[in-house]
Amino acid sequence: MAAGKPRFVVADPSLYDEQGHHLYLARQITHAARLLGLDVVWLTHQHFVPEPADEVKARAVFSVTMYDRFHPVRKHELPEHPDRTLLNELVNAIADLDVDDHVFFPTVFGDLFDALALYTSDADWQRGPCIHACTPFGPDVMPGKQPGTFFSENLKRFRTAAAIDRKVFFWAEIPQLAEHYTLRYGFNVRPLLLPPPRQFSADLNADDSDVLTATFLGAAREEKGFLLLPELVRHAESLGLPGKLRFVIHCKPKLVGSNQSIDDAIRTLASYPGDYVQLVDMHLEEESYLDLLLACHVAIQLYDKKVYRLKGSMVSVEAICADKCLLTHKETFCASLITQGGGAAVDTVEEAAAALAHMADNKSDYRRRAQLQGRAYRSENSLEKYVARIIRQTDESCAIPFFPSSMIGHVSPTLLRCY
Repeated sequence: MAAGKPRFVVADPSLYDEQGHHLYLARQITHAARLLGLDVVWLTHQHFVPEPADEVKARAVFSVTMYDRFHPVRKHELPEHPDRTLLNELVNAIADLDVDDHVFFPTVFGDLFDALALYTSDADWQRGPCIHACTPFGPDVMPGKQPGTFFSENLKRFRTAAAIDRKVFFWAEIPQLAEHYTLRYGFNVRPLLLPPPRQFSADLNADDSDVLTATFLGAAREEKGFLLLPELVRHAESLGLPGKLRFVIHCKPKLVGSNQSIDDAIRTLASYPGDYVQLVDMHLEEESYLDLLLACHVAIQLYDKKVYRLKGSMVSVEAICADKCLLTHKETFCASLITQGGGAAVDTVEEAAAALAHMADNKSDYRRRAQLQGRAYRSENSLEKYVARIIRQTDESCAIPFFPSSMIGHVSPTLLRCY
């Protein structure tokens, strides 16, 4: 082992600039790793420049992000083989790391999965650091994925790779997705739920306002249910909720998911009185975003069932940890977070409006239930536990003997729970 503290490397090719959840999550993980006495390094996109306040060793390494195929300019600048490019950049970046150091990719996308498949088969992985790869995406909605069957074939290669569970470890942001990968592709993927924001480490003060505030935060995209918001507002109005309920809607479209329907929905929402529907049409810095979250009672997350059955949501985790109720669709990850009745999971917009009416009439009870949910999540998934789970998995006492899944046909569900 190298002299000094072990290094914990946060590696994210999509950490491109000073905006968005990539930087937010990197800061969260860095804070937790430092609490555990680890020396933190960032491996970022070549475009990224850290803020002095981050006080972190950052190395601009990667040239491919998960968003490049959607970008009007960068999609024409992609290398012929993005996976090979990422592999070479990774190998060069970790050449000076010790075998006891850890490299953690918090947001793995298609090209990066492919690069790791090459790494486990071609690279001298036994002499390298431990590599941990976590994804929030299911295989069918994976961004940064090459056309055709190449991606799926690479996933299947992991089942016979000797590096898996010895030096390379895979994670998914939610248990449902971890189980899906493990059983579909035959290699171990463990759940690693997002940690609570460090600002929410203790019970939060409740808002005693008489008016229930229901807030939509995040990207204005169809998959996040944005197109349902005008109908929800209309149904709530028909139930006589103005004066008892107000909506605060973040409506800044993102590069991915913006279209004419989104613009039309924003115009419809803008036609309502400001004391009933307040629109926030600007990019939110972290502090402003958290202020809006803390000021609400209900987080609206009527996310697409097909997409979010196997996809996590940082906004949902933040809302739960902030002791907020969730209004979401049934059969989604978001719905699984409603463990104490602090919120409602619905099938239709009409049911969602009725749920808001019930919450407005029973604010104290819902608030108490939301506080129980938040307290439990913060305790079970603290920042320190998040990083500790990653490091602990490399302990030989936790290791699973190498038996290629092609020999036994599948990975035992018992092994799935060894985390």
